[in-house]
Amino acid sequence: MGVSIIRGAISSGKSDMCLKQISEIHEKNPDSKCIMIVPDHYSYETERKFVDFFGGIGLNNIEVLTLRRMSINFLSAKQQNHLTAPGKMMLIYKAVSAACDELLNVKDMDIKLITSMRQQGFLDVMSSLISEMKRYLITPEILFEKANALTDNKTLKNKLIALSNVLEKYLSYVEESGCTDSEDDLFHLANRIENGTEFDENTYIWVNRFDKFMPQQICVLEALLKKGVHSGNKLLICTQLLRIVEQEHPAVTGQSIHISSVFIPPFRNTSVLPIFSPFRI
Repeated sequence: MGVSIIRGAISSGKSDMCLKQISEIHEKNPDSKCIMIVPDHYSYETERKFVDFFGGIGLNNIEVLTLRRMSINFLSAKQQNHLTAPGKMMLIYKAVSAACDELLNVKDMDIKLITSMRQQGFLDVMSSLISEMKRYLITPEILFEKANALTDNKTLKNKLIALSNVLEKYLSYVEESGCTDSEDDLFHLANRIENGTEFDENTYIWVNRFDKFMPQQICVLEALLKKGVHSGNKLLICTQLLRIVEQEHPAVTGQSIHISSVFIPPFRNTSVLPIFSPFRI
């Protein structure tokens, strides 16, 4: 699968280069599906730019999507049966209460920690922590493993054990409820992309305007890459920061992904630039 990295400073012409590429592909093959994925706060601006450039979007197989909108479009009704905010807080309260009772029987557990978990306001903190852990794909097993690896910091070890216990019980209660947590949408989206038929050999994808990728977002990109390895899709990542690619680019285990890089100097010049030799991950 071909992956192109378009790099350049702000206002150097990265987005204009993407528009020209989409126009060229669409002229050669109008049946090709061209999709640009942008963050939520850039969707309106990008859609207006596409409408001005192409005269419209959607019916002409040219689309602007966000990851959240892709989740709404591709996930089933069951997967979008989200917990309400009060319902989520009730399950967190239940998980914290059960975890506190269980932690009383853990050897060397700090009683003050359990007492603080029962204090008013802790549920809001736990709700934020659960959301953050889901975005970074942290599981109870990872927390427990890290806790066992600690030998010189008893306080941190106890906190990790408590977090692991609460998260494990919360996930169990969510599964029993028959609902889903909205924080899991991108994870479900990645599975749907990998196993679904929404993207075929005539699909071209551009990823633009992202300053960084969260691990959940990387899962979606990885699913697109895996899908493209077999069907010949093309993925283009447009970024200002090379570290996004160097540190966070999702490698597909056991597959060969060829990456080419285009650098745009810090001035508006979208002439043909040299493409470096592809290398293999």
